[in-house]
Order: sequence, then structure tokens, then C-alpha cells
Amino acid sequence: MTGEGGLIGNCALPSALPLLSHKKTDMNPRHLGCLSFFLATLLPGLAWAQPPLPVQTVSPQTEELRTRIEVPGTLLAQASITLRSPVSERVSAVHFAEGQQVEAGMLLLELDRLTEQAQLKLAQAQLTEARLALARTLKLSGSRAVSEADLDTARVQVDVAEARVEAAQAAIREREVHAPFAGRIGLSDVENGSYLTAGDAITTLHNLSRLRVEFDLPQSQLSLFRKGLNLRFRLLEAGDASWLPAELISNASSLNTTTRSLRLRAETDNNPQLWPGLAVVVEISGPPHTALTIPEAALIPRGGAQFVYLARDGKAERVAVTTGLRRDGRVEIVNGLSPDDAVVVRGGDRLRPGTPVQPRPAE
Repeated sequence: MTGEGGLIGNCALPSALPLLSHKKTDMNPRHLGCLSFFLATLLPGLAWAQPPLPVQTVSPQTEELRTRIEVPGTLLAQASITLRSPVSERVSAVHFAEGQQVEAGMLLLELDRLTEQAQLKLAQAQLTEARLALARTLKLSGSRAVSEADLDTARVQVDVAEARVEAAQAAIREREVHAPFAGRIGLSDVENGSYLTAGDAITTLHNLSRLRVEFDLPQSQLSLFRKGLNLRFRLLEAGDASWLPAELISNASSLNTTTRSLRLRAETDNNPQLWPGLAVVVEISGPPHTALTIPEAALIPRGGAQFVYLARDGKAERVAVTTGLRRDGRVEIVNGLSPDDAVVVRGGDRLRPGTPVQPRPAE
């Protein structure tokens, strides 16, 4: 309350007011106390001006980006098979060497076939006899010396004899192992005189003219598969300068229910550095798209969300953003910014919404 003589409480108003002027005034403790009381009582709305904080800003840049992921993969031969013994028999001849390049259809191994050859001779003799009998029957049929039934029986005997010859020839072929396709022979423990049981492994055959790259695409990245993949791979121990191209050729018809991934298969040209069975790293990238990017340093995480500060009309404004890809210290902004915004990249840790700022371009 103000009493007579200009008192505010126990302070004389005229003695306190000079403290607000530009004139030099002795500031004793009593003056300071009165000034504090005066400001708190009569000027509660007085706000002291805060100097603007210097901040560095950048504008979002428009860039062409690709979604890229890396997954483990395995190199396989374009075609690979384990040759096995078709029957239980002793080996009579081996016509291949380990590591040999062979052509499709080449005879690789023969099993003992003496019994089958004897059966073939017998079947051929029976066929000759049946044909002679049919010829005599046909000759007699012209003079009506034989019945139609006898003629039909003679014809059936020829058919039976021919079938026996074909069966004997098939039994002989079954004891021969041929290369189903051109390729390189692997290791083998089979020698002349070895006894093989039906199903025993003879050797392996690999077509190495091209190699296959098999890998799994995670369920979370299936959108890349729908848009069309760009592939390249490198050996696990090789550096980033050793990427090699690959072409997608096929995929599984369903996802693996355990790993929730889709098995994909690509092909690549072979070279002396590549071998089937090698572990590789496969890089999968989608088609390019245009996006706004800012330095990652501008992001301010808060409660699981991402924010940035903008310098607008001399004040700091906090804006929520949706981020996407991150590459080389920059981050894609999917939503929240425009190319004309001034994004604070340095000094943002001192800001609050509404803080006066003095922006200048970042170095």
C-alpha cells in the first residue's frame, strides 16, 4: 500500500525511482531492496529482452536415393549332381578322371554286364526264330494251310521276342553311367573292380559355366521384390571395391515359415576367384526415388519420435518429422519439411520453442 509521502511499504517512492534512471545513483542495500519490491509489486508484466541465440541452419536438399540392404548368400554351381550307381554290381571300367571337363552324354563308368549281354544274345536268337516262324506261317496262309489263329500266334511271338531284346538292351544300358550335362568331375573313390550297391555315390558333376547366388529376402523388405531388384554381391572377406553383378532368375513360391523370408536365386558369370559353396554378401537395392535429406545432426529424438528446429521469423519452432533412409551422415525426411525451410543443425540443443534465434548458413 502507498501511504502519505509516497511510501511503498517502508520505502519512500521518490528515493527508489532514481534507480531506474540513467543517472549515476548510489545503490545501497536499502535502495536495492526497495527497487526489488517496486518491480515485483507495480511491474509484474515487465519482461527483460533475451538476446537471440546464434544458430547454424541449412535447407533440405533434394537427392536421388535407393533403398539398400545387405544379406548373406551362398554361391552354387549352375547345375550340380551326385552320380550314383543305378544297380548293385562290380565296376568293370572307369572312363573319367577327377577334375576332368566332360561333355553331355559322355560314358563315365561301366558296371559288369556279362549276364545281361548273354541274355541279349538269347533274346536276339529267339527273335530270329520267331521271325522265321512268322514268315513260314505267312507263306502257308496263302494256300489256306494254316488258320488265322496260327497266323496271329506267330505275330505275337515276334512281338514278345522283340520286347525281350529291348529289355536286355535296357539292362545293359542301366549298367552304364553317362554325364547328364557338360561339366567338371569332382572327387571319386571308385576304381576298377570296386563293388557298388545301388545308390552308392560315384562322383559329383558341376556345371561351372555360370554360378548361382542364393539368398533370403526378409519379409520386411518384400516391397523391394515387388518393385524390381538390383543385385550385386561380393565375397565375404572382400572389400567394397569388389562388388560383382548378378541377375535375378527365380524365387520360391512361398515364404519360409520359420525365418519369414523369401528364397531368391540369381546368376552370375564365373571367374577364377569364385567357387561353389563360398559365402557372399548380397546387396539388394530398389529403384531410385527423389527425397528431401538433411544432416543427421539436425535430428532431436524425443520419446520415440524425431524432431527438428526451424528458424522462422527470428524464433525457433520445433517440428515433428518422419525419417527414412540414412546415407553418409544424411537422413531422408519423408514428412514434415519443405525445401524452403531453414533447419537448425548447430545450436539446437539450447533451443526451446519460441526462443529468439539469429540464423546463419552452416559451414
